[in-house]
Amino acid sequence: MEKIKILVACHKQAEVFKNNVYLPIHVGKALHKDVDLGFQGDDIGENISRLNPLYCELTAQYWGWKNLDVEYIGLCHYRRYFDFHGQCKRGFPITVFPTKDFYKMDLGVPARILKQLQTGIIIMPKGINYDCSLFMNYCYAHVSDDLRTLEAVIHETQPPIYREAFNYIMRSSHVLKHFNMFIMSWTEFDKYCNWLFPLLNEVEKRID
Repeated sequence: MEKIKILVACHKQAEVFKNNVYLPIHVGKALHKDVDLGFQGDDIGENISRLNPLYCELTAQYWGWKNLDVEYIGLCHYRRYFDFHGQCKRGFPITVFPTKDFYKMDLGVPARILKQLQTGIIIMPKGINYDCSLFMNYCYAHVSDDLRTLEAVIHETQPPIYREAFNYIMRSSHVLKHFNMFIMSWTEFDKYCNWLFPLLNEVEKRID
């Protein structure tokens, strides 16, 4: 069993880190067999690669869940990485660097982070405050009926603690942790995926 893998979701050619920690994944590879990015495809082994237009980077997450054997697992995007070494602007949740500086960055995961992961801590991006609830923010920027369908599925299928969490986070909170990025133990990851994918599968059945 390997120690840690951080999946890097990619859908086109881009600068990416390839080492023993970061694993670039060509998402939606099943729909683009003629395109070779030189990365691991999400269409090998058990996968939902063909659903990439609906699931986006989650097809990489699903592939990792079904095909990797590691102690700790993470997800990020080819343009976005965690900074554990103080290279970003202090106090800002996001810092943009030019491509020419990409390989100068230290994107390693230090031992102190691994120790935190051992205790069950989950690493996520810093939150960004919005001037409205996350529910309203989503409705402004996306298809509001999709979110209402998700809400209905949660209320119909999930225990009260999840319904309460949805209401608090989506209707009361203004803080969004962007980009679907995380690092966590495999134990927590397995619990998360066993909850997330059946939920989204049910939502998928109800939307056009």
